[in-house]
Amino acid sequence: MVRQSSCRGIKRHTLLVAVTMAALLYSALCRAAPMYQPAVPFGGYAKDRCGHYGARSVVTDRKQAEAIVTALLEDSNWEIETIAERPRYFRVHLKDSRTGQQQVVIIDKSTGRVRPIN
Repeated sequence: MVRQSSCRGIKRHTLLVAVTMAALLYSALCRAAPMYQPAVPFGGYAKDRCGHYGARSVVTDRKQAEAIVTALLEDSNWEIETIAERPRYFRVHLKDSRTGQQQVVIIDKSTGRVRPIN
């Protein structure tokens, strides 16, 4: 009986050592391997031609509003017709020089966000 109990003890000890070694190896591999990083993590701001997409920028006057819209329409046939200031936003009327189509966008003063409204 002494032999059988000592074999169980050796098996348990071997199993414990193997599990410990596997845990240490896994932990070392996790630290050594580069973590997956998406190109633009949630909440991050991507750099585009108008600045950091999604980042807030306070717009205080018509010149800033015009600069934002001009940057957005840089390579297009759209032109600014009028810019009207409202208490919380700027209302910009646009016109396509080729087709005559019209569009109205607003620029939020507190965030700088541009949105079409029609």
